[in-house]
Amino acid sequence: MNKTLLYFTLGAIAGYFSSNLVHHLTDESSIEQQASQQEQVKKTITKKVEHIQTSPQQPSTELGLNKPKNKSHTSSSKVNELEKQIISLKKANDRLKRQYQKQSNHINTLTHEIESIDESEITDAQMVALKSDGFEKFRRQFRGKQRDDIYQFHQEEADLNWGYNMQTALSDFIQTHLNASYIRLHDVTCKINRCELLVTQLEQNAWESIMKDITKQPWWRFRSTHSSSMSGDSNHLSFYLYLIE
Repeated sequence: MNKTLLYFTLGAIAGYFSSNLVHHLTDESSIEQQASQQEQVKKTITKKVEHIQTSPQQPSTELGLNKPKNKSHTSSSKVNELEKQIISLKKANDRLKRQYQKQSNHINTLTHEIESIDESEITDAQMVALKSDGFEKFRRQFRGKQRDDIYQFHQEEADLNWGYNMQTALSDFIQTHLNASYIRLHDVTCKINRCELLVTQLEQNAWESIMKDITKQPWWRFRSTHSSSMSGDSNHLSFYLYLIE
């Protein structure tokens, strides 16, 4: 009787725990399933949200890509317009330079004529005796104030400051020019803002090319140029230049 009651009690207890265990396991399985389902739903919703957020941005993205192209096109147009303006200004500047040079040459010619009218006390013999270098006849043909200036120039002592520096600059440029082999530089003398150049041209237009380039140098600041040319025995043109800064 006691054993039967004991077995019954143990069986009831075992059944209770077994039932609770099965119920507990069932609850855990159900919870896991629900969690899994929630996770799937969450992923699905996230994907839909991302799709919705991405889709409207595509047109704006395309517009964003087009903006740099439009900016690039605008910048290119501005650059082209500026280049055209620069070319136009350069042409206008060159035209003004030619006009200025033409007027300057005309003024120099008039000045030369006016100064030649003035009387000079320096005789032809004195001009010829200044220097024996083959260019005596060039100096002799100057008249009036120009004759006085050239005569005075040769009476002055050597200028070791400005004169030496300018003399070196002129000589170096002429002797290193592309047409240097087509001319003969006889002498360059500079004294206190004045220079005397003696040149013979061996090929046509060679000296003209050198003069065109030398006047573009930053150190060339001569405001007046008195020049004379004539053919020698070999039919080569010789040039005498008296420059005043």
